Amino acid sequence: VRSRGLGDVYKRQSSDSLDPFNSPMHDRTYSASTDISAVRRIGEDSSFLLNASVSDSRQVIETGDDVEGYTLTTSYDTTIGNQGISIFGMFSKSDYIDDADSFSTIAGLSGFFPSGDRSTYSYSYSLSDSKGNRNSSDTTADETNSIGHSVTIGHDYAVNEIISTSLSIGYGISENKVGCLLYTSDAADERS
Repeated sequence: VRSRGLGDVYKRQSSDSLDPFNSPMHDRTYSASTDISAVRRIGEDSSFLLNASVSDSRQVIETGDDVEGYTLTTSYDTTIGNQGISIFGMFSKSDYIDDADSFSTIAGLSGFFPSGDRSTYSYSYSLSDSKGNRNSSDTTADETNSIGHSVTIGHDYAVNEIISTSLSIGYGISENKVGCLLYTSDAADERS
């Protein structure tokens, strides 16, 4: 989806054509969310986090996009030697008023460790499982069901007290029920 100017929204049907949406160009959206978190310290170097959140989004005219969201997140943070490690998991459900409900589960591991006085290396891996349920109003929703993997590594370096650099590279794959998506990411940043 891309936007060109006020109210002109198009979706890409193929590499050569753009088709306009046939929905209202102006609508009012109301959103609300709330969450609650609990953190429990475990020993001197570890902690456990539990977070639950609920969100609601409603539109005045185009009510087919109204959605309620529910998310539960957990993480365990600790240190082993000179490494900081975080193990996390998340479950979410999006309950659309007209479309198929969607469910997502993510689990992963991330960490970092210093190397000398100026360098820090970081890494992460995550596994995701996303599903849409097929129902009478959306008979193709489960075609986007997917299993995803992503890996990222990074390096931060402090040149001096004012200038630092940050480099990272990532690779991911999303294996959809219909089709497959590969993606890579990289980032370079200099801060002062």
